[in-house]
Amino acid sequence: MGVDDVFEFNAIVPMPHDGLRDAISNAKQLQATHKRRLTETGMLMVKLGLQPSLTRFLLEGLAQQCLLETVVLVCFITAIGPVYTKPSQSISGATKLRTASFRKTGHLSNDLITHLQSYEKW
Repeated sequence: MGVDDVFEFNAIVPMPHDGLRDAISNAKQLQATHKRRLTETGMLMVKLGLQPSLTRFLLEGLAQQCLLETVVLVCFITAIGPVYTKPSQSISGATKLRTASFRKTGHLSNDLITHLQSYEKW
């Protein structure tokens, strides 16, 4: 990418050093950097252009051969509105369907595995 030292990058609006340090730490935890250089994983993350943690999650899903499930979970994580709505269904109908699905699984919690199980049954 042509930037050897991010602290010396001439940005239009410079990022505070604390924020930059946190971003570098986050990139390292996500295995996107090693010794302040982008790894192959980091390059893929940049190309996808999503939130870093979600991109890393997708790449791990690909590596573990469960990409479809991972994509569904990313959709749940990033969804703003109801995710169980079919075109012919009202939002209140979607809420009833979701609640019924959760009751069938025995869980009314909001964890991602429950969402995935309900989505697969739906």
